[in-house]
Amino acid sequence: MTTPMNRARLGLTLPTIPAQPPIAKHALALAKDLCARGYQEIWLAEVNAAESYALAGALSQAVPGVRIGTGIVPLQTRTVMIHAMAALTLHELTDGKFALGVGISSENIVRDWAGQPFDRPLTRMRESLLAIKKLLAGEKVSVEGKTLQMKNLRLAGTANVPIYVGALNAQMLRLAGALADGVVLNMVPEHALPQVLAEVHAGAREAGRDPAAVEIVSRLHVHVADSLQEGRDLVRRAFGPYVATAGYNRFFRWIGMDEAAQVAECFATGDRKGVAAGMS
Repeated sequence: MTTPMNRARLGLTLPTIPAQPPIAKHALALAKDLCARGYQEIWLAEVNAAESYALAGALSQAVPGVRIGTGIVPLQTRTVMIHAMAALTLHELTDGKFALGVGISSENIVRDWAGQPFDRPLTRMRESLLAIKKLLAGEKVSVEGKTLQMKNLRLAGTANVPIYVGALNAQMLRLAGALADGVVLNMVPEHALPQVLAEVHAGAREAGRDPAAVEIVSRLHVHVADSLQEGRDLVRRAFGPYVATAGYNRFFRWIGMDEAAQVAECFATGDRKGVAAGMS
């Protein structure tokens, strides 16, 4: 769902959680059904299920005319070249209705699963964003940065692809406001939206941009259950490990979630029951 509210659009995040095989085929069937019911856009979250760029290509043919975005793809699990080429390809397949959303993600996904460096997040995001923008504009790009080195790459085409940043904490939110077309929020409670959006808007103003021009994509997690207890237990199991990771833990402490400290402490000792119990 995007803001401002007078331009709000209802979207769907795929794949659903928990993802069950056949993941891609289920995602395509669900997209067809819900887009026929009025959903206007699809955002792809990437953890350890369907690969987002491949799924976006399939969705572009299954639900033509629907806006498709990645929300988000981890920045470090592909090179800048691959991100830019994927954006160019999907721009063509969607007739200009693709949005590229990238984020730093988390230590377990990037460092432990993908075996890629998880460091210097702000510098890495800034250098990569600027390079992707230049590539999509048709420029020949060479970079000798602190986190990015590349030489003499020019794509065989151009594309006006909006770029979004997945952000949680103040500095990344400000970077999104300064450089990106939009920001992708995840697990932000309603009471914290003013606090979070204030950082996005401050970053935009500091860069001489209109804060209203930065689109807000806010992911809301919904589970249909037979009982309130069942739903709450699923949330505790599914999202406790997220709250335990460093980036999310700083975010939840920042917005006043006192139990984030207990969740992190229990997770560090392998106490999964303690993690779940710590979730309010």
